Amino acid sequence: MTRTAPVPEKNPNARPLMQSSKDTTNDGQSSKRDPAVAGAGTPERDAFSDLFENATVGLHWVGPDGITLRANPALLAMLGYTEAEYVGRHISEIYADPEIGNDILARLMRGESIRDCRAQLRARDGSLRDVLMSSSARFENGGFIHTRCFIIDISERVKAERRVQARDMVTRALAESRTLDEASPLILAAVCRQLHWQVGGLWLVDERENVLRYVHMFGSPRAPQFEVVSREHAFAPGIGLPGRVWAEGKPAWIADVTEDRNFPRATAAAAEDLHGAFGFPITFNQKVLGVMEFFSVEIRPPDAELLEMMEAIGSQVGQFIERWHAEEVLYRTQDRLRAELADAKLLHEISAAMIHEHDVATLYNRIVDAAVTIMNSQFASLQMYYEEGEHAGELRLLAHRGFSPHAAKFWEWVKPTQACNCGIALRTGKRVICHDVEKNQDVAGSEDLASYLETGIHAVQTTPLLSRDGSIVGMISTHWSEPHAPTRRDLRMFDILARQAADLIERKHAEDALRESDRRKDEFLAILSHELRNPLAPIGYAAEIMKRSERVTPEMQWVREVLDRQVHQMGRLLDDLLDVSRITRGTIELRRRPVALRTVVNEAIEAARPIIEQNGHELLLDIPEDPVFLDADATRLGQMLLNLINNAAKYTEPGGKIWVAASTDGGAVTMRVKDNGIGIPAEMLGRVFDMFTQVDRTKERMEGGLGIGLTLAQRLVMLHGGEIEALSQGEGCGSEFVVRLPKLEVDASIAPELVKSNGHDIAPLRILVVDDNVDAADSMSMFLEQAGHEVRTANDGLAAVAEAERFRPYVILLDIGLPKMHGHDVAQRIRQERGNDVIVIALTGWGQEEDRRRSREAGFDFHLTKPVDFDELNRLLGAVNVREGNDSASILPH
Repeated sequence: MTRTAPVPEKNPNARPLMQSSKDTTNDGQSSKRDPAVAGAGTPERDAFSDLFENATVGLHWVGPDGITLRANPALLAMLGYTEAEYVGRHISEIYADPEIGNDILARLMRGESIRDCRAQLRARDGSLRDVLMSSSARFENGGFIHTRCFIIDISERVKAERRVQARDMVTRALAESRTLDEASPLILAAVCRQLHWQVGGLWLVDERENVLRYVHMFGSPRAPQFEVVSREHAFAPGIGLPGRVWAEGKPAWIADVTEDRNFPRATAAAAEDLHGAFGFPITFNQKVLGVMEFFSVEIRPPDAELLEMMEAIGSQVGQFIERWHAEEVLYRTQDRLRAELADAKLLHEISAAMIHEHDVATLYNRIVDAAVTIMNSQFASLQMYYEEGEHAGELRLLAHRGFSPHAAKFWEWVKPTQACNCGIALRTGKRVICHDVEKNQDVAGSEDLASYLETGIHAVQTTPLLSRDGSIVGMISTHWSEPHAPTRRDLRMFDILARQAADLIERKHAEDALRESDRRKDEFLAILSHELRNPLAPIGYAAEIMKRSERVTPEMQWVREVLDRQVHQMGRLLDDLLDVSRITRGTIELRRRPVALRTVVNEAIEAARPIIEQNGHELLLDIPEDPVFLDADATRLGQMLLNLINNAAKYTEPGGKIWVAASTDGGAVTMRVKDNGIGIPAEMLGRVFDMFTQVDRTKERMEGGLGIGLTLAQRLVMLHGGEIEALSQGEGCGSEFVVRLPKLEVDASIAPELVKSNGHDIAPLRILVVDDNVDAADSMSMFLEQAGHEVRTANDGLAAVAEAERFRPYVILLDIGLPKMHGHDVAQRIRQERGNDVIVIALTGWGQEEDRRRSREAGFDFHLTKPVDFDELNRLLGAVNVREGNDSASILPH
């Protein structure tokens, strides 16, 4: 069967090949004749006709309307037309690209000349001929008459050029590509585009199955169904075009695949209008590695030169494939080494993080992220094993990647009886790998399988986490969205991660145990403080009552001073002990406000005066006269300075000197506490701020203590953004502590207001004292009555509620640890009945931050700890006399 292009009907307006010797215009008037035509029968006319008719190059004329007027035999032979088929046709039917023909005509009409213009003309059989065209136009009286085109057939030269270009492009593609997947589309595209084939395909030999398998196809947008059918085929030797080339080991040509009996894809090819085809083997050392095939919409006769060239290309591609296989092995090895290096780096980073990172939740997340990376999975989970409590023997989910909220909730706790991998690993104590959850009988029909599939999990591996003594502390799992079998290399690296995860969980257990021990210690200290404060309170109250008595003997005065001094010392020791615990745990809160330096110094000295006077020390002060302010918690800063002064008094022999000085330098305030006491040995200077450290317990002149005063002083200075330094020339040379704090700049107009006293005149108040310690309640009542207040007492919670209803006090001093009804409940009951027209003050042995928070939530206005400082109590009672709402909280807050 021969396919030819249809020949259109001749244009009725076409002029005859040879016109009469006289041309006429449309109006019938004669016009000047072309010199080539003029003088018919003349020697010039005969010579021109002979030249036109016998020229070895193609010649044709085209009129201004694009219609061909004349063509010589050489051109007609070149394109395969008869004169009747060619003359009278429009150039758009002759040029493969009509735009080129129209452009040439337009340029000629503008008077340009065309030299060596490349174009493609359509031959009668539908094929394209590459030509080189030169042309000029004939004008007469300014009017365009016709073109004069010389046409040389360069098809063979262009074909040779295109084949060279195609081979060069294939060589370049092979040189620049790393893999066959990269090279194959470039090779197929180069051949198709350069040699005018519409579709190209690549097949490779599958030695295991002994078939050719589809790899890639170029031109599939033009033949989509043909590609689909090709993908579905696997050719045995001798079957189809690829199988025939494979079996024979040499190129094959098919003029029309739709007529070939050994072409299984003929129906699909016919549907896509594919006809001509050829294939050639991809070989290396005479072994066929694959086949390339190409298809055309035309029926093409065999081209031996093309097949010879393509056979050489097949050898090139074969060499590339062998090199690619060798390099692929090398690349895989390099990739594996790079992956192992990256995993090792990742594991090292986790090890470093476990040293420096204290947030275990962050570390848990880093471990599951690393699990996903190392195992190339889509999901991962980390679980901890619980030995005690409600969930003893179960696994708790610590962190995960990829789980839906429902899956995370479902696997929050895993029992050893569950069908999931974790349950099996928990029962057996061994690693469990499930390559395909849908084919695993252990999980079939379980809720765990439903949760796997809902989450998108189709493969799982679970590795038990073992402590150093071999007991299970948790599980680490990875999950894949497709059936999967982890490699030995993956599991080897994963085991290192599992060791890290186990160590982390063991560390968490140790930290939890330490935290629990610390919690119990704090709880013990709080109870101890409470139990010690309760008996101290009535002693302090009694001493204060004795102080106010008008008839006191010298002996009683001495007793009162001893009691007062020792009660304050005991209270201060309890406060320091609890404060160090709070600071260590980071639970202490500073209540900063502008405070005058002189106020802090005066109050600290006043508090230290008893121990200074007892030891007969000489106290020397050097404080700036001008007001200096700090942004500080006045109570805590005074506590720090008091601890430094007490430390100086404790380590200075009776009759010694203590200096307290302060100065400013730019934006800083420097305070110094110096003494001429026993001094600090050089080896101790770096340790004096450590908890429970004392310079020398063997010194008889040294007073007792817990060794926490300087620790607390240092922590309080640091909380205020300052620094503290200990100085000494050695034993017997005294010591000096230097504190530097940021200075607060205060507007001069408000400075006087900041240094005013907070004292108030105290008017008589109705006060209810509630304490289960009868001595404490009675002694406090006696003290308040001496101050002129009307006082009632109650010794349990229920009595307090009843007495508050009868007495209607304005102030209630309420203990918290009461029998029959807890103090918090009493405060809430009274607050519900009285609203804000009563002041409820906690007076208790419980003084930690958590105690203050709970009392505030229960409705207390203020929180005082036993033994109460009577000056503070008087200031507070004076403040509540003028209280509006709850504004007095700024005077003495919780």
